[in-house]
Amino acid sequence: MARTPKPSGNIRNRKSNLRQQNKLVLVVCEDKKSGCDYLRLIAKHLRLHTTCIVESSATGSAPISVVEDAIKRIASRKKEKHEPFELVFCVWDIDEHTSLNNARQLADGQGFKVIESNPCFEFWLLLHFAYRTAPIVRKANKSPADECVKLLKRYITDYDKSKIKDYFAELLQKIETAKINAAKLRIELLSTGSINPATDLDLLIQSMENNFLDK
Repeated sequence: MARTPKPSGNIRNRKSNLRQQNKLVLVVCEDKKSGCDYLRLIAKHLRLHTTCIVESSATGSAPISVVEDAIKRIASRKKEKHEPFELVFCVWDIDEHTSLNNARQLADGQGFKVIESNPCFEFWLLLHFAYRTAPIVRKANKSPADECVKLLKRYITDYDKSKIKDYFAELLQKIETAKINAAKLRIELLSTGSINPATDLDLLIQSMENNFLDK
């Protein structure tokens, strides 16, 4: 009998009868708009929206607050005797935050996985359209994140953080390009010692896809 080919690693629709095989995952984001909305759409597309819980930090947008929020959510879930999360991701922008080291240490001590973008989430979106290694820095009164959004608007001219859903179909078509660019950049940064620009969002999405694949 011919063997059934295994599915590819690309994002695709999931059979509902495989949902029970998924790990229960918590993703806590620093923002309430672009990054959080995007990851919720990814989870929904993968039919993981019941097992991959994407939340915006309720305790503030600083990295340390994101970790503290995740800790509170886990404690609340335990108190209510719900099934525990098997994986926890804390997602934030580096931008000009000052609590990064403390947040990383606290997350590491809790066994959480940290997903960072430098300067911001929009750099991940930029990688869908272009490969970039030049640092993205503050210019006058514009923060590094502001400058990154400016670069993104070369490709999504009407970009608005609150309207990610409007761009999601186009972004989904280019997600493999973004993953390749992010991985390529990570290798280059190791050789140069630079940390700007960079993103780990490809690793989070790959983890979500792996959770989606048949076991």
